[in-house]
Amino acid sequence: MKRGRSSCGREVGDYPVSDDCPFCTIPEREDPLYEDDLIYLVSTLDMKGHTVRVTVATRRHTTEPTFEESMRAYAVIYDYMNSQRLDEWYIVDSTFGRWPDHWHRVACDGLGTPEELEQLRATPKVRFPITPEIPDLRVMIGIPAYNEEEHIADVVSVAKEFGDVVVYNDASTDDTELLASSAGAKVWSVTNTLGHGRGPHGYGFGLKMLFDRARFNYDVLVTLDGDGQHNPEEIPKLLKALKKADMVIGNRFLGQSDVPFHRGFFIKGLNRVVGVGDSQSGFRAYNKKALFKLKVTDTSFGVSLEILRRAIDAGLEVVEVPVTITYEDTTHSQSPVAQGANLIETLFWGTVWSRPLTILGIPAVISFLLSMLFGAWTIYYYARSQDFVFSYALISIGGLLLWAMLCITTLFIMVQRRVLKEMEVAQEW
Repeated sequence: MKRGRSSCGREVGDYPVSDDCPFCTIPEREDPLYEDDLIYLVSTLDMKGHTVRVTVATRRHTTEPTFEESMRAYAVIYDYMNSQRLDEWYIVDSTFGRWPDHWHRVACDGLGTPEELEQLRATPKVRFPITPEIPDLRVMIGIPAYNEEEHIADVVSVAKEFGDVVVYNDASTDDTELLASSAGAKVWSVTNTLGHGRGPHGYGFGLKMLFDRARFNYDVLVTLDGDGQHNPEEIPKLLKALKKADMVIGNRFLGQSDVPFHRGFFIKGLNRVVGVGDSQSGFRAYNKKALFKLKVTDTSFGVSLEILRRAIDAGLEVVEVPVTITYEDTTHSQSPVAQGANLIETLFWGTVWSRPLTILGIPAVISFLLSMLFGAWTIYYYARSQDFVFSYALISIGGLLLWAMLCITTLFIMVQRRVLKEMEVAQEW
């Protein structure tokens, strides 16, 4: 035995140490992050790919710390790791440590080299935070479905591990309803909703029904397709990101998705206009705030753009996470031409609705100025030479009519926006 000293030379009392144990000399050769008369905390020399990796150990060379030593050690390491503001971190058991004869614990973040992560998975550990990703929240997994009997059962079987699965069956003519219900989903059919068998009503209508159901019955809504394109095992990614956002989009271009060229080209073009990485992804998550702020009205595939526009207008925090989308053995219910035309229409009118003075006002001013200019030329030439220039007069009249139409449309949109805003305020009250 020998008398121990801290790194600054201050005597801390008599405790057993070992000349052969590196833990007994760490406080003397390194600057501790914390130390007292019982324990010390230091960064490890080998970070193994981690950003934060520390060791807490007793000053005594022992395998059985006292209750006070162990409680002090856990309290210090817990406070330090939480101060680093890590999304996740671990306290690792020393079972596989090279020096098990001196009690210590290692704490690290969730990063690391492949070899380190493999060993970390095999090591007894405690993960922090130990609460669920979104504690005590009611999660609804909403799936709008139309003739999805091939994949719906598999999707539901996995998705139900993360919340209540509600399938909106949009008048399918196959066994979608039966298979979804057998797999454990609550099936909501168009016939049950509207009291008749007419349909289908469209993808957007299905989302609207799911939003309406989730708004007053759940805290979180996750939407995904029932055709097997989205991997329900990735739902926790969206739930985790939702802790810091109001709406989460699963972005196929950030993941490992093999996107067909024609789809990728068209979607990326829309993304640039809208200002997000994947404007057409149906794999999304919404918190309670978003559920009440977002009113779905579009019944077609343009609903994805409508929701984004409303989210931006409402000032919601929108983030994206990488997901994988599978395109094998899946077909779209709309032809690419019809879907593209619908999306362009939704994008155009959504842009006009959000910025009428810019989109319509500027062309109105230009058409009015051109109308006045060509009208003046018509009068000038007629007064000078009695020659009536019909083409100039036609352009002048056409410009004036266009100006009037744009002004009326702009006024109509602004009045509608004001009325809807007042209705939303009234609903909030």
